[in-house]
Amino acid sequence: MLSPKIQNDILQAAAIALVHEIKIELMDSYYSILADETRDSCSNELVAVCLRYLHKGDIHERAVGFVDGSSDLTAEGISNSILLILEQLELDPDKCVGFGFDGASVMSGNRGGVQAILRRTYTRASYVHCHSHRLNLVLQHVATKDEDLKVFFSLTNNLVTFVDTLNATLS
Repeated sequence: MLSPKIQNDILQAAAIALVHEIKIELMDSYYSILADETRDSCSNELVAVCLRYLHKGDIHERAVGFVDGSSDLTAEGISNSILLILEQLELDPDKCVGFGFDGASVMSGNRGGVQAILRRTYTRASYVHCHSHRLNLVLQHVATKDEDLKVFFSLTNNLVTFVDTLNATLS
């Protein structure tokens, strides 16, 4: 069995190799930045950053980093987290054509939102409300109108909460 340190070292080496491959693919590609905040199983707030780009005729969407966002969930804090990840990739800011975020004002705000702050660096990018988030909002709305769906999602949520609590207790 591998120790946790060795496991982490292997994961770190794999991440470095993967990021290197992504950098090579992005050299001549236009790209969009996708980001979202989420909670992990330990209730830590994370900022996930993905890049979407075209390489050799195929569209790729790659996760390029996760940053602990617990300390600062302001637009400035989230922007700094995203920039920290992207600076390591040494991307050409002029090749960034878009941002895809949820519709929360901290992300979408025209004056002080993440997209407005990032536009200072990525001047050619346009903000688009992420279609996945729109779909999620529609599904949430539909789910509140159908009694069977309400029960289903309530049970699913309770099951997830139970398993999370059980895992925390056993840990």
